[in-house]
Amino acid sequence: MELVFCILLFILLVISIIFYINTAICFRTLKRMVRENKRINFYDQNYFYLDKLNVPVEDQYTNWMKTTLFDKRESEWEQQRNKYGIDERETWNWSTDYMDYIYIHLKLFNETNIVNFNKETIEYRGKELTVQSVIDEILTWFETRYYPGKDDNINIMSYPTEEKWKKEIIKWNKERQHILDLFAKIITHLNW
Repeated sequence: MELVFCILLFILLVISIIFYINTAICFRTLKRMVRENKRINFYDQNYFYLDKLNVPVEDQYTNWMKTTLFDKRESEWEQQRNKYGIDERETWNWSTDYMDYIYIHLKLFNETNIVNFNKETIEYRGKELTVQSVIDEILTWFETRYYPGKDDNINIMSYPTEEKWKKEIIKWNKERQHILDLFAKIITHLNW
């Protein structure tokens, strides 16, 4: 019995030593990375539809929040998550995060629902549209206009004059507002 106890104690000691060495190596590596001011990336999710559009993983929906391991505000954010279920970072950039949310979820909804939305209609700006045609228009806009140049601050350097850049910003915002208006019109139909 004492021999079994000694063997178990020895095994426990070996496991503890291995754990200690691995932990020390990990912490030493992390300290070196922090000291060298290297970013440590922890993206916890790839979004299939955004991957298909070649949106970099760090720019995908909420992944931008997970770009560093250490931030002095992390304890504050943890308290917010414990209290509210989210932290303030999810409110920093609504103009892109919720556009990503709409696209990802509407795309999956469109591929998996079993409802014939060609028979359901809405009225929009004096026209009768099928819900399916609105879904298709929204998804097409995301795939052809929003993601290829996904940048809220459209780069002024790519326009010959500031006036042309301002016109593009106005056009961009009108397009986005149109898409959000369409989405608001169909949201009550999006269930199955």
